[in-house]
Amino acid sequence: MSPLADIEPLVIGIILQMARIRQCLTPSKGLALVNSIIDGTKVQHELKKWKEKNTPNCVGTVGKGYWRSFVKRHKNQIVSKRGQKYELNRQNWTTYANFSNMYN
Repeated sequence: MSPLADIEPLVIGIILQMARIRQCLTPSKGLALVNSIIDGTKVQHELKKWKEKNTPNCVGTVGKGYWRSFVKRHKNQIVSKRGQKYELNRQNWTTYANFSNMYN
C-alpha cells in the first residue's frame, strides 16, 4: 500500500474545489500540489522509507508515474478533458461559499 493513501482524499477534495471555481490543474501543478502537501511531514518520511525499499530513487517527492497512477485510481472522481474558455466574471465565482471552502 502506498504511503500516500492517507492524503489522497485531501488531494481529491482540493482538485474538485478547484474545478468548481474553474481553476485548471495541469499534471505539473498537480505534482507540485502533492509535493507541497507532504513537504516536511511524516508522510514524506514514510515515502522516503518506501522508496528506499522499492525504487532506486530515494528522494521524498512524487513524480510523473505517481500522478498517472493517481488519476487512473481515481478516474471515477477526476475527469481530465481539454481546456475550455470561460467568461471571466468575478461576480459569479466570488461567493462566500467558495471562499469558505477554499480556506477550510
